[in-house]
Amino acid sequence: MTSKFVCTSCKSENVSQSAWVNINTEKLVDFVDESSFWCDSCQKETTPEKIFDWREAEFYEDGLDKYPIEHTPTKQEIQDTTPDTSFSIKHEGHLNRNNIIFHTNKYQKMVEKLNKVNDKLKKSWRKNGR
Repeated sequence: MTSKFVCTSCKSENVSQSAWVNINTEKLVDFVDESSFWCDSCQKETTPEKIFDWREAEFYEDGLDKYPIEHTPTKQEIQDTTPDTSFSIKHEGHLNRNNIIFHTNKYQKMVEKLNKVNDKLKKSWRKNGR
């Protein structure tokens, strides 16, 4: 991971450093010892700081991470977000056709009513912001 630097004043990444450049090839030769730094955003000389150091000092602004770290979810994290269908009649019903639930509509109707009540409770819960 390469380090990024930002302006101390405005936190912009648009910071330049003094350097020696070959005037014929326009290639960078070296950075100037004791070089100065310039922020093009706030148009003044600055002292840059690493974003990581700034993150530690400032953490988050308004609850949002200004420089989020890239993250690839692990298999366990993906598995943890998969809905649990182990007791779902819809998903598991075909595994046990001889179950009493499937011999009469009485239980299926009861489950349907319970699901409707559950859905209404979910809507009410979301509406009230809980």
